[in-house]
Amino acid sequence: MSLAIRLAQALRPAHPAGARCGSCRHLRDDAFELERALPGYAVLGSALGTVRAGDGLCELHQRCVSAHSGCDRFVSRAASC
Repeated sequence: MSLAIRLAQALRPAHPAGARCGSCRHLRDDAFELERALPGYAVLGSALGTVRAGDGLCELHQRCVSAHSGCDRFVSRAASC
């Protein structure tokens, strides 16, 4: 197997695009909710900043995650409505 193929496989996301944290029921990405949940967060700047993008707090894992991350415990927000 060529280096290019191995590299492409290594860089491929582990989860399908639709199964990302940004569309998961467990993600809390509201700026004001983040500032309440993480005391001192506002010291770094407002959670309203565009740098944060869709990142937020995973209630399941109790940590900040990228909207582009994913895990095996994904539950669609649309499915939970």
